[in-house]
This record gives sequence, structure tokens and C-alpha cells, in this order.
Amino acid sequence: MAHSKFYGELDYQTSGMKIRRIREQKNITIKDLAEKCEIGKSTMGYYESGALQMSDEKRQAIAEALGVSEYVLKDHSLETAKDIVACLFDMEDAGVIVPMLKGGSIDIHVRIPGVAGAVKLWREQRDRWMIGEISDAAYQEWKDCFLLQYDPEKRPSENKSIPEATLEPERYSNEEVRMRMKTLLEYIPMICRDRLELASGAVEAGDKDALALSHLEALQKTIEDICKNELEKLK
Repeated sequence: MAHSKFYGELDYQTSGMKIRRIREQKNITIKDLAEKCEIGKSTMGYYESGALQMSDEKRQAIAEALGVSEYVLKDHSLETAKDIVACLFDMEDAGVIVPMLKGGSIDIHVRIPGVAGAVKLWREQRDRWMIGEISDAAYQEWKDCFLLQYDPEKRPSENKSIPEATLEPERYSNEEVRMRMKTLLEYIPMICRDRLELASGAVEAGDKDALALSHLEALQKTIEDICKNELEKLK
């Protein structure tokens, strides 16, 4: 999978691995994909295995054939924690992000309005995924197609079409149930901390009590949704 709910080793995917994952998810044979892109079957196999690097033109053709954003198929080379930290440093140097401490937690402030809007939408979909409202496949498909519908170079208000994942949630195997419960026990305190910090900030700022109360009500609803969706699948 290109993403994981479970903490541990980095689950990095090359461009070729992404092509194969998306192709198999859409039940497209390598022969059909190659023909649609006017690429030899063996060449497509080399792309998927990583034995051959594709040009920007070929990447775009493959992305269009798969119905995803071409940016999804780019190799960002984030194989190690060092790669990720170096990438974060590059983004700071480019003026895109600023590292921050919020309460006792680590936070990153995104300075580009369009990017910040995209991150907000991403967080909303991730929350839906974490509480089991949408499946792993739906969440991954949402990310694969996101940049076809949303342009982060524009301000959020300029994007009229807001993509949303809609597929039904999936049930889990016994091992997935155990791992899911472990992850939820880590994720729920994080949700609680975020909402409580917002409520506390509203009180400290002297805002109306109604604002703090709305954050607490949102926290209550989130926890209720998690329990409702998860317990139904984990029983």
C-alpha cells in the first residue's frame, strides 16, 4: 500500500510501483495499459519494475490512461527518514512551510494559501478514513485523483470543485482488527489533544464561551463517530 495506518518502517513506493498498484486496483492488464498509451508491453513492464525510467511525456500518457494526476506518478525519492527531513528543509528554504511548536506538539505552518487549502481537505479526508467512514481503497483513490480536481496554485476559494471520497468502508481480517485497535488507541488521544487545544485557545483569547463549547461538541461527535463506525466493523 502507498499509505499505512500503522507506525513502523517507511512504506515508500516508486513511480513504477504506483503504476502497478493503480493499474491493478482498476483491473487493467499491463497489455491493455501499454496499448492505450502506445507503449510496448515489455517497456511498460520495465517501467513498473523500475528497470527503465520514463520520460515526462510517457508519465503523462500513463497517468491519463489510469485516470489519475501525473504528479502522483512522479518519484519523490522519500525512501528514508533523512530524505524526508531534507525535503522539509528544502520546503522551508523555498518559503513553503515553517516548523512550529503548538502546545507540547510539533506542527508545520503552510504559508501558501492554495497548499494550505489542499492540506485542510487532505486532513478532512484522512479523518474520514481514520474513523472508518471511507475505505483504504477510497482514501487512496482520492489522493491519486485529487490534483485532477483541485489546483493548489489557486486560493482555496478559487477552487469550485471540492473532491471527496465516497466509497463504502471495508471490513478487516483478524490481524487488521488487532492493528486497527492499536492505531485507534494512538489516534484518539491525538484528536482529543487537537480539539482541547482549540477550546483552550478560545478561552484564553477571551472569545465567547460558545466557541470553546463548539470545539468540545465537535470532539464529542468525532469520538462518537469513531466508536460507531469502528465497533460495527471490529465486533
